[in-house]
Amino acid sequence: DPRFEGYKLSLEPLACYQVGLDSPVAEVKLRDDQYTLEHMRAFGMYNYLHLDSWYQDNVYYVDQLGRVMNLSVTLDTALKKPREVFRLPTDLIACDNRLCASLHFTSSTWVTLSDGTGRLYLIHTGKRDDSSYEKWEILFSEEFET
Repeated sequence: DPRFEGYKLSLEPLACYQVGLDSPVAEVKLRDDQYTLEHMRAFGMYNYLHLDSWYQDNVYYVDQLGRVMNLSVTLDTALKKPREVFRLPTDLIACDNRLCASLHFTSSTWVTLSDGTGRLYLIHTGKRDDSSYEKWEILFSEEFET
């Protein structure tokens, strides 16, 4: 289009939500030997919120108790109270060498979860939309050497 003038940057403020948590996010602090540029890139700016790309009103995080918690945005104006959808079978605090837990939603009913201690889980979640709640079930787990 020869009359296209480019994109305009909106000066409208972005929505900002706050919600109280029962237990803090399982944040990993870098050790003294982990302050290289590579460590800072990998862990220094880590986003602990994981977006569900199949149900984009939902975000997840892992708390210090090893629970996978779900937050849902309702009507673009508020967050529902966090709810537990899964509990890791291992104690995260007991591991000295742990990394950040991570989630990847591979389909509308499956998630892969790394607990940050060397264990990978393949979990069947069922439908994760707001109207349904199914128990997440581990169908495969593997321990990797760290």
